[in-house]
Amino acid sequence: MLEKDLELDPGYAIAYSNLGVNYYVGWVFSYDRNPDALEQSLRLGLHAAALDDSLAPAHSLLAQVYIAREQYERALSEVQRCIVLDPNADNCYAVLGHVLAIQGSPSEAVATMEKARRLNPHRFDYLWVEGWAYTFLGQWDKAINVLKVFLSRTPDSPWPHAWLAMDYYGLGDLDVAHAEAMRAQRVNELSPAADGYAAVAVAYNGEGNLAEGLAVAEKGIQLYPGKRGIFYQLVSAYTALGRWEESVRALREGQD
Repeated sequence: MLEKDLELDPGYAIAYSNLGVNYYVGWVFSYDRNPDALEQSLRLGLHAAALDDSLAPAHSLLAQVYIAREQYERALSEVQRCIVLDPNADNCYAVLGHVLAIQGSPSEAVATMEKARRLNPHRFDYLWVEGWAYTFLGQWDKAINVLKVFLSRTPDSPWPHAWLAMDYYGLGDLDVAHAEAMRAQRVNELSPAADGYAAVAVAYNGEGNLAEGLAVAEKGIQLYPGKRGIFYQLVSAYTALGRWEESVRALREGQD
C-alpha cells in the first residue's frame, strides 16, 4: 500500500519514511529475510528527510538504522533532531534512551525511557532498554522485574535473556544465569543474526562461561565479519582469559 502511495505521489515524504520503517522492522525482528532490508530502510529514510527535513519520523527512523549499523554518533544526531522537531514524540525518547545505554550512560537512559513511558504508557518495548540500563547500574532485581515483563509479551528476543544472564549472575544464582544464556542461544538459533550472536556472546560472558562466549563470538565473526559488537565480546572473553595478544588483535580488527 505504501508503494502504491508513492506511485500516486512520488513526493510524499511520510510514505517513504513509513516504508523505511517497514523494512527496518522486518530486519530487526527477522520477518524479512532480504539481506538488503536495512540498506533499503536507510535509503528510504534519507530520501524522506531530503524531501521534508522537518519530518520527525524520518529522523527517528534514521537514528534507529544508524544504531543497527553501529554508527552511534550519527544516531544521536538524528534522534536529537527528532526531539527538536517533535518534543512529544515518545518514540524519539525511546530511541534516545537506546543510544544513551549504548554509550554508557545508563542513569540517563532510565530517565529518558521513563519520559517516553509518560508520553505513551501503552507501549512496552521501552522495557528492554530500561532493563539493560538497570543491568549496567548493578540494580539486578529491578532489571529482572522489567525484563520479565518485556519477555512475557515478546519472548523471541535474545538480548533480554542476555541481560538476565548477567543479572542472575550478579545475584549469585549461577544456574538460572546459565539457563538464560542458553535461552538466548536457542532464540538466535531459530533466527540467526549478527545482533543475535552478539547477544549470545554477551550472555555467556556475562554469566562467566568464557569458553562458550569465546566460541559463540568466533562463530559470529566468521558469519558477520563487520559486526563490531561481536568483536568486543571476543575481546572481553580473551581479556578475561588472560589471552592479551589475541585480545589486542581482536580489538584492532573490530575498530578497522
